[in-house]
Amino acid sequence: MIDKKEVQKSLLKNKTMARFDRFENGDLFYDVEVDGITYQFPIATIKEVHVNMETQDESGELSGIVVRAKIHAPKPDVKGAAFTTQMRGSELFRWIARAIDNNDFIQISQ
Repeated sequence: MIDKKEVQKSLLKNKTMARFDRFENGDLFYDVEVDGITYQFPIATIKEVHVNMETQDESGELSGIVVRAKIHAPKPDVKGAAFTTQMRGSELFRWIARAIDNNDFIQISQ
């Protein structure tokens, strides 16, 4: 298991830059080098929201029609954030830590 604190220390000490790789299925993918090893991690930009609605007729009684929808909404932690092609890895640490916890911090080269 990768130690988040050691990754954070390395990013801060070395002022490591993360590089944007691609945008795929609502996720930004960045590459970052930590102690000579390159890792890739995703940043989810959208979340699925499930909405259930029941309609009422003119008398205010439920009409029995239920509408279920799945919509995509911006994730609160990226709303208003600016992502560039190169960013300091330490600025992206909240998403790196989440990727480590979710086993999405993937080694791509040495």
